[in-house]
Amino acid sequence: MELFCSHSWYLSIATIAGQALGFTHNSHFSQSTYDHALRWGAAHPDSSGCWSGNQTFETCCVHWNGAPPGTCWDGSRTYESCCVAKTEWAPRSFSCNDKGLYWQRLRQTLSLFRVFTELRETPLDQASPKECLIGGVLSSMLSLIHVGHYRQYRTQEQKDEDYDRAESLLLTLFSSPVTLEEILVSGWPLFISLDLFRFDEAFQQMAHKRLPLQPPKEHTIKWSETVVKAVQNGQGRRIPVDTVLKLVNSITKSGDMGLAQLVPILTSLVEIHNLRNYQLPRAEQGEEAALAMEAKRLFSFVGMLLRQWFAAVRRPFSLLMNLKLPLVTLLQSLSWPSVVLTHPGKLLQNSVHFPGGLLRKIVPSFWKQSFPLLVQHVHPGFDAVSNMLRATEQPMCYQEGFLQLALALAVVGETEANIETRIWDVGASYGDCLLWVSAVLDGFSHLELRGFEPLPAQAAAFGRSARLSPKDIVVERIALRDEPGTLDIGFPSHSMALATFQSCQRQYEVPSNYEYQCISRSTKAETLDNYLMTLAPSGPIDLLKIHVQGDELAVLHGANTSFTSGKICALHLNLEHFYLTPGAAMMVSNLLRRSRFLGILVNIWEVQPLSFRHLKAAMLRRQPFWRRGQRPPQEDMQHELVAWSTAESCQRSLVVAAAQRLWASHAGFL
Repeated sequence: MELFCSHSWYLSIATIAGQALGFTHNSHFSQSTYDHALRWGAAHPDSSGCWSGNQTFETCCVHWNGAPPGTCWDGSRTYESCCVAKTEWAPRSFSCNDKGLYWQRLRQTLSLFRVFTELRETPLDQASPKECLIGGVLSSMLSLIHVGHYRQYRTQEQKDEDYDRAESLLLTLFSSPVTLEEILVSGWPLFISLDLFRFDEAFQQMAHKRLPLQPPKEHTIKWSETVVKAVQNGQGRRIPVDTVLKLVNSITKSGDMGLAQLVPILTSLVEIHNLRNYQLPRAEQGEEAALAMEAKRLFSFVGMLLRQWFAAVRRPFSLLMNLKLPLVTLLQSLSWPSVVLTHPGKLLQNSVHFPGGLLRKIVPSFWKQSFPLLVQHVHPGFDAVSNMLRATEQPMCYQEGFLQLALALAVVGETEANIETRIWDVGASYGDCLLWVSAVLDGFSHLELRGFEPLPAQAAAFGRSARLSPKDIVVERIALRDEPGTLDIGFPSHSMALATFQSCQRQYEVPSNYEYQCISRSTKAETLDNYLMTLAPSGPIDLLKIHVQGDELAVLHGANTSFTSGKICALHLNLEHFYLTPGAAMMVSNLLRRSRFLGILVNIWEVQPLSFRHLKAAMLRRQPFWRRGQRPPQEDMQHELVAWSTAESCQRSLVVAAAQRLWASHAGFL
């Protein structure tokens, strides 16, 4: 049962908070990170220094029996200083990601909407709120379905007990000093999960039995549904104020005093949504602080009203399930924050979904492991990559060959960091890989990072992140392809990171009647050869990373002259979609042979020399012939191509030196 023992936040959180608040060599960036978290409402690691040993927020701050705990306070530590959020603070983090594997697995499974069968090792009914407040309260609600509702052996009396426990715990949460904003940005999908109950007849009956509510009038229902649609369609856009005013007018005309107290809550939540998701991203730099504080004050106001309301009815769970107005929908829309603080160092640790500990073999034991927090702007709504960042709190850069090469480069650069190094990322998405590199290589004095992202919304978010990165990053809002021009790019609505110039429907097999649809946006394209001609003369590109969802060959065709003339020293190529193109292996092989490249095929588990036979096997996404007769690990066996130039122009490249340091004994020519 060690998974459920008390875990201390002190060692990991205090260290991270120290970095973020200015206790590292890069204090200006750290303070800027904290200020940005405050303005955008991103969850920030606790920096109070209150928690160590058995003293946790849950132990010291939550009134489990209705009375405040009295054993935690001495000297400068008081309930007010340790427990109560301050207006001028960024939201504290209640993710519990640093409380052990159990909570990490549980949060990621729930946040990423994976099936409950993945929770075999993390039973919901053992998630104690006294260990992790928000996660435990949410689990008590979801266990009604997972443990109680669909288990026939549970009697109605037992189901009622489970229901009342969940109700009581939700009331405890809203009586605690955790703010509404902190609940929403915690990464625990509390309000999203309520929809599992709101459309279940059995639970509706249980809720109505405990808190019978009169249904709203017809016009109120009509305008409620209109607001819900506006919220669902308004991710990153304004919710029309006139729609909300018509709903408010219908509530007022109905004369229902119970619903009337919702008017300031609903209108304030709409204003917060519009401030955070529409006005702030478009604001001038001087306006950001005022808009952010307005949103924060509104959050405080709504939180106070909800606490008073829930305390009066004593049945918050039943109230939210019975309510026919768009309160839950608005809260749900605000639980996808558009800014996340991520920890670059977490990519070097084993986690639920990534064996990052294997990367440590690349760096010596004395190499620094502390990095500044990254400010990452993402999509302000449901989006696969954005959800992953919120769930894991680490940059979503899991391309093993690239990670290994960047770490080797950091080690090589310990003594040669003054040599100019240029790293370009084609298909940068939200910029996770370049942002991570900016933290890992923050000791480099001459580092050029450049990302190319054609999808407008992603490029804009990446640009906002880049302005707060440890190193300067140039963000180009164009695609690199085989010819210049304007063309459409498509992506499935649930994941902008899957944007492709190929057929979106065919590549991702999205049926016409599916919940998620393919969306098209107009973008600009240029060839790498032409693009380089527009820049001032400089050294070669040390590393060109290409991951463009099936358009990799087009990028290579448009960079043919750059490769053969020695302007590119190293290539990292994702091979995921090459199986769709007949003859792809021969085309890549010919280009690298003409350019005098050697290289390897790599994933985090193994390395193979680059040869035509190996390359073709890896591109076809079959179990490689060199593995026949062996039992492959259960992890993804996808290989990446890393190749580097032997041209004279690349002899001083630190990236080439790093590649040789890692893989010289495995490398092969095509």
